[in-house]
Amino acid sequence: MTTDHNKLLPLAELLLPDDATLKQEVDLAIKQPAHYVSRFQERLRRRGIGEAVPALPWLALIDGLQARGSVVEIDWREAPDDVVMSVDRLLVNLPADPKRWAWVEMDVWEESPTEDFLKEIGERLTAQGWVLAFFNTQSDSYPLTLLRLEQLEFVQQLAAQAGYGIMRP
Repeated sequence: MTTDHNKLLPLAELLLPDDATLKQEVDLAIKQPAHYVSRFQERLRRRGIGEAVPALPWLALIDGLQARGSVVEIDWREAPDDVVMSVDRLLVNLPADPKRWAWVEMDVWEESPTEDFLKEIGERLTAQGWVLAFFNTQSDSYPLTLLRLEQLEFVQQLAAQAGYGIMRP
């Protein structure tokens, strides 16, 4: 896999434009991976990582966004009520909607794969001009973020060009 660090830094800036420290963390993972591992060992320990790995800059982006509340990570077998709680943390800046989850019948979704539930949530958000996008980490979880629909194509291009992973709705 070919990587282009020059695409990750603008991606960090696009995803969290008002926080220069995220870009600094990603840059540290690119230029001084051992120092990044030392500084953020607790974040990495949760992923089972104790040393620099090729995907470290990509994970630095995801973990940095998560530390700032812009990403939530859902396990592939998460209970629907936990998925709702997690996704709600991403929706804090949207207008309050007491009926947002009225369509969810928890017992029906208990039997469905988490991925199907996330797709349904994503379709409902897309109808409102938002995208529930996930970062591919080659793991059994879904790191999710919320994007404006018009941002999706450019974000996907940068992520693909960076070469560390993909983002998809």
